[in-house]
Amino acid sequence: MNKILIIEDHLEVRENLQELLELCHYDVISAPNGEKGLELALSRQPDLILCDIMMPGIDGYEVLSTLTQHPETAAIPFIFLSAKADKTDIRKGMQQGADDYLTKPFEEEELLKAIEARLRKSHLLKPDLPLSSDGLHSFLFHARKEGGLRLDTEFMAGIKKFRPGQAIFQDGQNPDHLFFLASGKVRMYRPEQADDMTLSSFFERGSFFGYEALIQGTSYMHCAEAVEMSEISLISKSDFFLLLLHNRTFSVRFIQMIANRVADRERQLLGMVMALSHRTVAQTILELFSVQTGKKDDVIPMEALQSRAQVASLNLTLALRHFGREKVINFGPEGIQVLDSQKLRVAANG
Repeated sequence: MNKILIIEDHLEVRENLQELLELCHYDVISAPNGEKGLELALSRQPDLILCDIMMPGIDGYEVLSTLTQHPETAAIPFIFLSAKADKTDIRKGMQQGADDYLTKPFEEEELLKAIEARLRKSHLLKPDLPLSSDGLHSFLFHARKEGGLRLDTEFMAGIKKFRPGQAIFQDGQNPDHLFFLASGKVRMYRPEQADDMTLSSFFERGSFFGYEALIQGTSYMHCAEAVEMSEISLISKSDFFLLLLHNRTFSVRFIQMIANRVADRERQLLGMVMALSHRTVAQTILELFSVQTGKKDDVIPMEALQSRAQVASLNLTLALRHFGREKVINFGPEGIQVLDSQKLRVAANG
């Protein structure tokens, strides 16, 4: 039985939702505010969360922002409940791959269909996918079919063979791909430590490597070479960023695969991807700002930012809220105003 957490500060709405979902055979728990909702989400780890956006104290976005920092809750599907949002604008945002929004009052059928769709997509990507070529192939297939991601990488065409001792990449080289070791063994080392095997990192079958430089936007600081005959799948840089940024559900599942389900590594990667989202949004705002006259009273339309940034709308909202709190921008229904372009350039450069 799927477990659903309702976070809603209005008692009547909360009780009506709970009654409806229990009649539909869901296991339902509820919270009257964001603080209690966070506590229940972390302790009970539901399969899906229905969360009001506008609540006193901790609002819906703060709940989401906090839970995305924890590997055990980062992938839980969210359906946001809002009394203010316009349905047309929300559906445009959904095209960016965000979790669902429902505007109150909503039809029962609309709610149930949204829940079923989110649960189905989530269950398809449970972290029991094998860390193998078949598991990666299945993940990429569902990313295209269920996530609507337009990936360029063709799985079989992207496999390369490396002989023992053959270089995969060198330090100082700019990264173009994420590497997945389908078979064999790979060694990574700093050039000055090439002769000391104890200071090398070794990757076995089912491992991803070379992702740090991609995420941080730097050149490689290590060399990598095959230790034995190896088959390596290459995921293009553009596809890597699509998988990490465009859809929150697929991003978290992908991070779990990359981290090999090691909690500390997942937590580190989640932080790196959030920083990447902030950097991408800052870069996009600056690009759009420079197209205009560059005056502080210029407003950048939200639609332009959404289409240009190619970041899931929930991550986009979290980044905008962060820059708003830092007094870097001001944003509202009309769009975004740049308040401090210098600070925004610092954020864009990471």
